[in-house]
Amino acid sequence: MEISHDGAYLFAVNTGSTSISSYRINADGSLNYSTTTGFRSGAGIRPFDARLDPSGAYLFVVDAALNAVSAFAVDGGTLLELPGSPFALPAGATPFGIAVD
Repeated sequence: MEISHDGAYLFAVNTGSTSISSYRINADGSLNYSTTTGFRSGAGIRPFDARLDPSGAYLFVVDAALNAVSAFAVDGGTLLELPGSPFALPAGATPFGIAVD
């Protein structure tokens, strides 16, 4: 999971269904479901860790099955996968998590 820098949205990676669910975070901490975004690479991948870039404009998700990183533009709680995503990692990479700076 990742929470937007302004604390307004939560993004949950759904490994089993290869999607990301977006939720609005209410003032009392409860969640309202917004939408679910699928991955362009389709079923059978293993996305499991997500991080926003420092600006909060992009969400990056590591995928262990493809040894790749998918990238999404963030607009509030809406995600749009970037052209060319997923991006392959160097040969021999075995990602288990992601950090973005």
